[in-house]
Amino acid sequence: MNIEIKNNIRLLQFEKLSKERDIFHFISTRLGGVSPPPYESLNLGFHSKDKNDNDNVLKNRVILSEYVGIPLENFTLGQQVHSGNVSVEIGRAHV
Repeated sequence: MNIEIKNNIRLLQFEKLSKERDIFHFISTRLGGVSPPPYESLNLGFHSKDKNDNDNVLKNRVILSEYVGIPLENFTLGQQVHSGNVSVEIGRAHV
């Protein structure tokens, strides 16, 4: 696992995927955003109750987008669910 930390943002990358030229991937952590506790920092989930303030989540997504240099509408975001079921939904990131 490769770890990059800059401007209080930490990204993780899988070594094998990093060798592929046509794939840019990363896993973000909670560091470097604007959300207050208990979602502090880089909360990216609109499904959370981030003080019922989706503006924080959008600001965090913009921070991450600018950091990696990829337009937010090109992001593919996962949603963790504790289940054995997998589904794929294709759509645009919240902008």
